[in-house]
Amino acid sequence: MKPERFDLSLPCPEDILPDVISQVGYPSSRELGDDIREEIERAADQCLAMVDPAYLYKMTPFLRLEKGLLVGRDVEIRSVKLAHLTKRLREPEVICCLVVTTGQALEEAMEEAQKESLFHGYLLDAAGSVVTERLTDQLDQHVSGLLGEEGYQTTGRFSPGYCDWDVGQGQEELFRFLQPESVGVQRTSAGMMIPQKSISAVVIGAREVSLRYPCPFCSRGDCPHRREEEGSDLHI
Repeated sequence: MKPERFDLSLPCPEDILPDVISQVGYPSSRELGDDIREEIERAADQCLAMVDPAYLYKMTPFLRLEKGLLVGRDVEIRSVKLAHLTKRLREPEVICCLVVTTGQALEEAMEEAQKESLFHGYLLDAAGSVVTERLTDQLDQHVSGLLGEEGYQTTGRFSPGYCDWDVGQGQEELFRFLQPESVGVQRTSAGMMIPQKSISAVVIGAREVSLRYPCPFCSRGDCPHRREEEGSDLHI
């Protein structure tokens, strides 16, 4: 399936404000004083002004499952938990790998903000995280729509560093396949992406997806990233 171009659209400041407030640890905007709220709004505005989004995605046929390993024609994913999830899918046939970045300008703005004010730098970093997630959600939805047109359902996205997928090995494999340097994304030997506000992930396409995340296979009940599936009959 050939990738189709589409434009990532930036959210408006008012749209991301509740998530930025939550990201920095406030329960809601009602808990904020006017001065703090103004600082958060300023960080959100600056973040969106500096974002220059880019993305890349490629699909490859899913071939088989081995012990704790998903084997695609062009990529391999070493994760016992994701393998457990894939085993429960009906006719898994596609692995889609993707990367989204907010660009170098925001990275430089974050570095400069840290020098002038640690608090403003912290808020700008939080806003960058929220925007990166929003942009990745858009690409995720685009990919799911394309696969849906071909009769596939999709899992939730799964990134290197999630659960038992080693971040270094995972990023090495995705970078080898995707070559995201073409959209300005590099990686360190430890697997950290540069710019920092970048996300890489995989999505599995199958004829039927009854479970989108591997969380039911994990005994870590206090995981902050845990996702509960509606209607799931799996129990830990």
